[in-house]
Amino acid sequence: MNFSVPSAYPQYGPCENLWKTLNGFKGLPRVKMFLRLVCHEKILTNEERACRHLTLDHNCGFMSEGIDHTFRGCHVAAMLWGSLICSDR
Repeated sequence: MNFSVPSAYPQYGPCENLWKTLNGFKGLPRVKMFLRLVCHEKILTNEERACRHLTLDHNCGFMSEGIDHTFRGCHVAAMLWGSLICSDR
């Protein structure tokens, strides 16, 4: 049986296009690093802080504050993203 490096990695799944897009990102390195952290769910949200016993409340005021809620589900975050992203493009 021959060993090869590709055989040690799992087959590409549904995230393959996401990682190709992220690797091809032509923005600031700190933005690319932030996107990587979001994709790996390593951003310190209140939910994660509660798991580490850094806070007693894992809510943002309305519901549990996980990665998905922080960047997509929270109406406060949606207003912030709306103010940061120009819609005229």
